[in-house]
Amino acid sequence: MSTSSTYSLPSLPRIEFAHLLLLALTLLLLCVLPFVLLWLYKRRVEWDPFGLGIGAWLAAEMGREVMFELFTSAGRIGAEEGAPADEAHSPPLPEYTLALPTIVHSLLQETIRLFALHLVVRLLPPFPPSSPSLSRPPPTYPPSLPPLDPLFFSALWFALGWSAAEIVWSSSRLWRQLELYREVLGAEGGEGVGEEEVLRVVPRMRREGEEVEEEEEEEDRRFGGRHPDVVDGLPEHLVHRQSSSEHGGGDGEDGEERLYRHDGERDGGFDEEDEYEMDDETFRLRMRDMQREELEAQLGVPLYEVPIGVIFIWRLDSILLSLVFTLLLSLPFRLTPPTLITFSLYPTFLLVSSTHALLAWLWLAKVRRMGIPSISYASLVVLVFLTFGTLGAWGVLQ
Repeated sequence: MSTSSTYSLPSLPRIEFAHLLLLALTLLLLCVLPFVLLWLYKRRVEWDPFGLGIGAWLAAEMGREVMFELFTSAGRIGAEEGAPADEAHSPPLPEYTLALPTIVHSLLQETIRLFALHLVVRLLPPFPPSSPSLSRPPPTYPPSLPPLDPLFFSALWFALGWSAAEIVWSSSRLWRQLELYREVLGAEGGEGVGEEEVLRVVPRMRREGEEVEEEEEEEDRRFGGRHPDVVDGLPEHLVHRQSSSEHGGGDGEDGEERLYRHDGERDGGFDEEDEYEMDDETFRLRMRDMQREELEAQLGVPLYEVPIGVIFIWRLDSILLSLVFTLLLSLPFRLTPPTLITFSLYPTFLLVSSTHALLAWLWLAKVRRMGIPSISYASLVVLVFLTFGTLGAWGVLQ
């Protein structure tokens, strides 16, 4: 249900300022810091994998828009063709309707990631896959880190570009979603207004206008005035005759002027235009209300009630997800002999795609039952475990 609370709510500018600080902290810790560490370790920036990571994520995001538009088009079309009153009370999309495009989009993401990693491998300089100097390095004291495959660092740059684009784009989408609560939170905060009260404003204005018109018509009838609806219902050749008989021969011109002035006001479009504007405003308010209901149906709570720390965990989860799946899909293309087991292309792609689809579906299906903090921390634990397993497969933990 959409929030219509009456307790004290924070103001929208305060929430936006908190999310602005969160964006700066996220970019600093999860994007800038890894960028600097990679540059200090290798003394160079691999712009090609980094740019491919950004472009691949943007392509996957465009695919997301297409998938959700394709699989939820029936419900959207029905909502757009309905009246504003019907649309405001239309139920949110069910879970199974959102599950299918979510899973398909996960598979599309991994397909784009695999294709982009293939381009990264093609951009690498020629390197002998069985170099003795890399397979058995001479012993040193103190023992140095084992030599890593050159593709490992290119995959890190690719994952960093993918994550940076996702963080920036997701933060901008979060700001757009916060704008849906402008009528609820307001600029000063304090007592919550609630959507129901907001949606009643324009219909109440219309009802008050109708009451004023009814009072004026009743006053006209009381003092012998001519009812405009009766005149408008007469045939055209009787309108002037009734006007002349009511006001006399000398006043016929005045009566006709009054009648035409009244008809001009009705045909002038002022009342209709004003009513159209009110209807359009009501439609926009109810559209925003419906979007809030759909968002809260997925999250289980209003967006402004999600803690800032949990949103930071979301960003960290996205970084680890990009890192794990990028490194796993890069294993079949590695240039040096594997340290543990050999990863074939098709089984690895099937493993990554199914894992991504499963995580996306669990998030969608369990977030309302488990709560946002619980499922966020559970996802973080799973991704940390997968990160260490992937680094071990690359031989980093030796």
